Formats: sequence, structure tokens, C-alpha cells
Amino acid sequence: MVKGRVFISYRREDTGGYAMALYGRLFEQFPDCVFKDIASIEPGLLWEDAIAKALDSCDAMIALIGREWLTTKDESGQRRLDNPKDTLRREIATALKRNVRVIATLVGGAKVPSPDELPADLQPLTRRQALEIVDEYWEDGVKKLITAIGHALNLPVAAETAAPEVREVPPAAASQPFAAPPAPQLMPAGLAELLPGAWQIQIANPLTGIFGQMTLAMLPQGMFRGQIMGPMGMSAIQGQWWATPFNQLQMQGMESNPLLGVVPYQAMIQFAEIGPGRLAGATNAGEQVVWQKVG
Repeated sequence: MVKGRVFISYRREDTGGYAMALYGRLFEQFPDCVFKDIASIEPGLLWEDAIAKALDSCDAMIALIGREWLTTKDESGQRRLDNPKDTLRREIATALKRNVRVIATLVGGAKVPSPDELPADLQPLTRRQALEIVDEYWEDGVKKLITAIGHALNLPVAAETAAPEVREVPPAAASQPFAAPPAPQLMPAGLAELLPGAWQIQIANPLTGIFGQMTLAMLPQGMFRGQIMGPMGMSAIQGQWWATPFNQLQMQGMESNPLLGVVPYQAMIQFAEIGPGRLAGATNAGEQVVWQKVG
């Protein structure tokens, strides 16, 4: 397979965590056919050259659209999509010009933008069928996307991965309510069953005491989003989580901080106390954490 045949276009400040989670699932299904900037560029290569080569060879593009996709601004206060040199705009415009399959993939409650909200070279995107992936039914939406990508690339899709019928978003009816998606599959018993919900988390150093706190929404299909307050101020975090049936949790995604910018977020937690509304344990960095369920 030729690396780069599926191109994931995303804005890190908007959908970095979603892109990371989606890349992992697509790479499992289509090894060596998925391109996602940092994850797909070998050390030492010129970033712009690698992006251009991937765009030139891709047969399908996933254009991830989150709530801030349309309105994100640069340091001067200008909307980034209005800048012809904006990387994301150039990626999507190039794919549209080549007439490859571009799938506008809505996440985080985003809606399809109207043509008059977009520069001329992106307006054709609104005439293409979009797909919404609802956080609470993440796996169902991803299966639908995998099926579409398989058709675009003429690649086989495993029977167990083939998507159930999930309603897509017609361009002219993006604001209409969706029919209720099918019920998600039950997760394995244990920690993974307890985690979905809203949590308030205290973070402490064994020597100095509490130094941070988090609010997290742990979604049942393995996604998380929330905020963390620490020594560097408030950060927004989002990404994917995994749990063993017993006591270990792994979290991986992106952290957006006014001082640090957008950086990878990773945490591994070993819980010593596990209950329906309270979890307590320690991270791989030696921090002590107490989770209290609030919703």
C-alpha cells in the first residue's frame, strides 16, 4: 500500500484529540494508507514537502470539523480560514481541486458551515455529503467512516467493522435534528464500566499537597474532554482513553494552553481505590489523584 492515500486534515486547537483517536482506528483498519502530519512524517523530512506529496497522492480526505473550525483566529485576530496561506485551507482546497473524495467529518457537536461563511475555494465542501460522529456513539460513527474510506480506496473492510446504518448530514439540512442512533454496545465489566460520566479530580504531590484539579467528561466510547488547572494555568484537554477491566487507565490526546500552545497529553493512572462514585490512585509521574463523580 502507498502511504498517504487517506489524508486527515484537522486544526490542532480544534480537533487534535479527535484526530489522534481517529488516526489510531483507521491505521488499524488500513495500515500504511493513512497520513496525519506528525504521526506520518519521518524525522528529517521537510514538513511542507511531505504534506504536498501526501496531498498529491491521496485518494480520500477526512476534513475534521469541530466547533471552532470556522472561527479560529490567528495572533493578529484574523480568522485563519480567511488567509489563503492557512495550512488547513490549502489542504482542503487542494483536495477539492483534485476532486478526490473529501468527507467533512463533524465532531464535538459541530455543524456543516454555509457557503457564505467560507472562502470561495472551500465552498464546494458544503455541497458534499457530510458525516457526523457523535461522541456518545463514537464507534458507530467511526465504522461508518471506515466503510466510506474502504469504498473510496477500493479496500476490503472486515465484516465486524462494517457500519450499521448511521444517518449522514445532508448539506442543505445540517441544522435538522438527527434520528436517535443505535444503542452503543456494553463495555466490559470493571473500571471501563465505571468511568463514563462527569468527574471532578484533585491532583496532589506526595510532598507538597494539592497543586491542580481537573474537570473531565469521560465518554462511553473511549473519548474524553475537559479542563485542567495547574501551575501553568488553565488548559483544555481532549483525546482517547483505555482501561483494563481491573485498575489501570491510559489517556492520550492533546492539551491546549495559552502559554505552552498545543502539546501532546498523556497520562497513565493506577487506581488503588475503585468505587461507583470515587476513584483514587497514582499516575506514572508519581502524582496522587482522587476522582469524584459529579454526573
